[in-house]
Amino acid sequence: HAGAGIGRILRTMSESSAIHLFPGGSRPERQPRSLPHSEEAEQALLGSILVDNRVLDRVSDYLRPEHFFYPAHARIFDACLKLREQGRVADTVTLRARFEQDGDLAQVGGGGYLTDLAASVLSLSSAGDYARMLFDLHLRRQLVTLGDEVAAEAVRPDAEADGMGQIESTEERLYQLASTGTIGGDFKPFDIILDGAL
Repeated sequence: HAGAGIGRILRTMSESSAIHLFPGGSRPERQPRSLPHSEEAEQALLGSILVDNRVLDRVSDYLRPEHFFYPAHARIFDACLKLREQGRVADTVTLRARFEQDGDLAQVGGGGYLTDLAASVLSLSSAGDYARMLFDLHLRRQLVTLGDEVAAEAVRPDAEADGMGQIESTEERLYQLASTGTIGGDFKPFDIILDGAL
C-alpha cells in the first residue's frame, strides 16, 4: 500500500534526523552550582594582613567578614579587625591564642594554617587587588541570591505583587546592592569609600 510505504519512510526520516539532547534516553543529573569565589585571593589577602597590618587599615573601610566565602577566612578577618580596633597587632601569635578552640580553623589546619598564610606571601603590592576581587565576588554571589529570589517569587501563584510590582521591588534591591554592597546592608557606598581608600 502506497500510503503505508510513505508513512514508513516519513517515520524513518524523523527517527534518523532527530536531535538527541540526552544520549541514552536519560537526562543527566544537574550538577551543583558553584558560587563565585576565590580561595587563593582570600588566602593571599589574609596572609598580607598578617605580614603587614597596614593592609587591613587600607581595606577595612569597605571589606567585611561576610564578603569572604570561606567561614574560616571570615573568622580570621573578623579577628584581625577586632585586634586592630583594640590597638593591638594582628599576627600569627595574637591570632593563634584566639583560635585555639575554633572549629572552623581546626578544619583547615588550626594555628599552623595562620603561619602558612603569612609564609605564603611573596609581595604586598597586590593586596588591594585581592580585596577588590573579593568584594566583586561577594557582589556576584549577592546577585545570584537575588536572582534566585526574584525567580522564585515570579513563579509563585499566590505572589502578593503583580509583575510590575515585582520589577519595581527588584530594581530597588539592585539599587541597594549597587549603593551599599549588600542586599540588606547599611554601610557606606562602596565607590565613595574605594576612591578614598585605595
